[in-house]
Amino acid sequence: MTREADPERAPLLRNESEDAADAKKRQEYGAMPWTSLWAIYFVNSVPGMAFLMILPFVNQMLLDNGVVQDPEEAGYYSGFVESVFAIVQLFMIIPVSHSAEIFGRKPVILIGSLGIAISSACFGLSKTYTGMLLSRALGGAVGGTWAITRVMLNEMLPRVHHATAFGGLSISYRIGQIIGLPLGGYLAHPERHVGLTDPFWEEYPFALPCFVGAAFAVLASTFGYFTIPETLKNPWTPFRSQQRISDSQVVSTGPQKIVTYRNVLTKTTFHQLLGCFLVCILGEIIFPLLSLWAFTPLEAGGLQLDEASIGTLLGIRSAMQIVGLMFMPTLERRFGAERLYKVTVCAWLFTFPLFPVANLFARWYDDSKHPLVWATILVMYTMWTFTALTWPCLTIMLNAASSSPEALTRLNALSQFTIVIPQAVGPAFGTSLFAFSLQTPFLHGHLVWVVLFLFACVLSTHAWLFVREEDNIDFLNTEVAVSRDEHAERVE
Repeated sequence: MTREADPERAPLLRNESEDAADAKKRQEYGAMPWTSLWAIYFVNSVPGMAFLMILPFVNQMLLDNGVVQDPEEAGYYSGFVESVFAIVQLFMIIPVSHSAEIFGRKPVILIGSLGIAISSACFGLSKTYTGMLLSRALGGAVGGTWAITRVMLNEMLPRVHHATAFGGLSISYRIGQIIGLPLGGYLAHPERHVGLTDPFWEEYPFALPCFVGAAFAVLASTFGYFTIPETLKNPWTPFRSQQRISDSQVVSTGPQKIVTYRNVLTKTTFHQLLGCFLVCILGEIIFPLLSLWAFTPLEAGGLQLDEASIGTLLGIRSAMQIVGLMFMPTLERRFGAERLYKVTVCAWLFTFPLFPVANLFARWYDDSKHPLVWATILVMYTMWTFTALTWPCLTIMLNAASSSPEALTRLNALSQFTIVIPQAVGPAFGTSLFAFSLQTPFLHGHLVWVVLFLFACVLSTHAWLFVREEDNIDFLNTEVAVSRDEHAERVE
């Protein structure tokens, strides 16, 4: 049965002829360009390593810098520190996308990595709340290159390799987390954990992990400069020069239509993008909540862990998700991206109830490191791991819908909005909701988990009712398609 057939009546497993056809295609396309892929993955791990390593210590940093006096108030401020990167990035999506179309994918990605290095170093030297926000904003101005990375992979590889390539993209990001999150917790306050007694480290107790993250970003950029290929044809050519060439061709060949942002918003792609938005906002709410929850005192609903333990806790989560993502190519070939997405997105329903259960056991035994507490956390992480597969599934479906490089660029730019907007509002909303839950007697401080569970119900319902996969959509035959001449007139 083809992909266009009713997915609800399709068999759950793909038949042997489809698997054999995929294997034949992979053999025809040859080996993967692993050297280039490793370089892209290395650069892609930079945000996970350099920019997320602040999570284990950002709440303690707010206390040490005098921004807050009570640990229970940290949530109101830490969320904005984590969100400002995405808020600035939101305004830079279109400029960054156009820069990648003009100057090439490679320079934009590498400059973004170097920008994160500078931002990370500045954050470690910040002594005020304003300084913390400005340093994060600097990274957001140049570091929003996730969509460009996906476009580059799509241009490098045929469709049959996308499950492996995009699964590896998610894995590389989480490898950065595995390295960065424990280091962020362990290297903070080096006079305690590392034995460095120089006055500089006492004055700037959070500089060392940020410097290490910055060095990692510089190393990745250097490696990428020598190994990442440029996938854009004829880079460094101004857009209007290309437009004049196209216009001259139109004279001889007749009117040609181009793909606009309105073209690519069909019913199928709209719900795929909405799925991206819902998945991302839920993920951006819960991830900073994990470190805040672990930092919060036991009696207030958390685990009351120190920075090093929080870093270990976050690193374990990333490691488990990497293991799950390793099965992504096999599962996608077996079930298809659409069905795999619908099943794994429901794992959120079993994740959120386990947070208050873990706190209940910790208070019961008066020990946040009791085996029963960690057993509950491992079950929670297992459910969370399944949700990590939703990202590459949505990416595969969006790329499959693109019938041309122009449509691919438009869709990925729109998908970047569905990622950045949640990144801008999710952490601040989640941590503020957590802080509000602690200060209200309703549900004994567990209101935040009830709200997130209800949100997961909405996400799962949308996935099963509306999300579909459709290959090579002909965007040019939509009613909003315009000719190149009309587009040129609108631009001028």
